[in-house]
Amino acid sequence: MGKNWVDRKRVFGDNKSVEGFVAGVLAGLVTGLFLGNPLKGFLMGSGAMTGDVLGSFIKRRLDIPQGELAPILDQYLFILMALLFSYLAGHTTTSDQLVVILIATPILHVSSNYVAYLLKIRQKPL
Repeated sequence: MGKNWVDRKRVFGDNKSVEGFVAGVLAGLVTGLFLGNPLKGFLMGSGAMTGDVLGSFIKRRLDIPQGELAPILDQYLFILMALLFSYLAGHTTTSDQLVVILIATPILHVSSNYVAYLLKIRQKPL
């Protein structure tokens, strides 16, 4: 929404919107419905979107330009927040699942960004 924080820096990047946040939460809910656990899907979608905007907020504070890579913030904060939200509601993740998630997340993040670049959705490949 183009708002600035008390430090006069943007709160979030230009690519963050209420519509995008809601769409992410709904995508989690729909995925949860298909997998037979709509509450977990909703919580994970909410956590992922919260982690995404939190990462954007932190990147603005660190003066990381929009679209620039911030490995921990971009690749892990959203998934860790999703896991936290679902854990707080009693859903647990096994250590094996956590290892797979932590290995797969950066691979999927980089490859999906590259595909978005090829489709001209992103201006940079990473």
